[in-house]
Amino acid sequence: MADTDRGEVPAAPEDAETAQAWAQFEHRLAGYLATMTGEDDHLLLESPGDEGARGGPPYAQFAAYDDGAMLRAEVTGNRYLAHELPTAKCVQLEQIGWQLNWAFDEAAGADEVPMDNWSIEASVDESPSVARAVTCALRDVFGILHPQLLTQQAWGPAAAQVDHLDLVASGDVPSEAPAGEKPLAHLATDYDELRTLVGQTLEAKFDEEPDVDSDDDFVIEHMGQRVWVIVLRDQPVIEIMARVACGVRSRRAASVELGLLNRDEMWSRWILRDRDVWQVLRIPALPYVPTHLEAMIDCFLIAMGEQRDDLALRLGAQVE
Repeated sequence: MADTDRGEVPAAPEDAETAQAWAQFEHRLAGYLATMTGEDDHLLLESPGDEGARGGPPYAQFAAYDDGAMLRAEVTGNRYLAHELPTAKCVQLEQIGWQLNWAFDEAAGADEVPMDNWSIEASVDESPSVARAVTCALRDVFGILHPQLLTQQAWGPAAAQVDHLDLVASGDVPSEAPAGEKPLAHLATDYDELRTLVGQTLEAKFDEEPDVDSDDDFVIEHMGQRVWVIVLRDQPVIEIMARVACGVRSRRAASVELGLLNRDEMWSRWILRDRDVWQVLRIPALPYVPTHLEAMIDCFLIAMGEQRDDLALRLGAQVE
């Protein structure tokens, strides 16, 4: 956001939203784990990532036992990870409360070697503490950026309530498109992959490679001014934004006008920063669906065309 032409739109709200999303995930997970009271109840939380020679991306799994009175939670050990956790991260897991199974391994020439996954065992009544340990492991140790990057699989009686987690089912995430067809959705693993996908969508939509500014954000032209399409770096979100008016006469009057406009508009939001008015629209990108971006760009540009000039006139402002 260093480009002064875009004004100062702070990144703090994104950080707060991500923290809130993790807090909601933890609360929902605790609630679901409390329903796992049958020995047939199992839950698997998976994260996106590439398979490697050693293993795959991180996951967490849960099972009920002892007639449903106890829970066992596991997160991925180095034996199954594509990229081995460094010692500092293993220490961090221990500090959270995770334990690693050790076993004698004669073939390895060692008395004891770590086996399988990190685990925690607790009563079902301790579901909140288990959910807390899992959240810390996935977010702080494995570095998963947002809980909505996780997918779920569930078995047993409790699975009827798995929608409470508000996570996409693993089976609903498309993996490969049929030969000759483009996939309808993509589960991007990081910022670079998502940004590449967005660039491809914009190029296909506008029949030319999109311009890019000094912050690596995409820029398109509409009504003689710039509209930014931004891939956020800290969570799977795409943001469309434009400064639609500058130099409003009265900040108080502008706040009232924008409040009324935001009440009636379904997709875009109009935000007052200093004496400038910004139009903003955010799109979740987990999974990333190209047609969603194409449709939301159209919604954004239509709303901009319908509102910009009249809004500037009412606010005594200028348009670029």
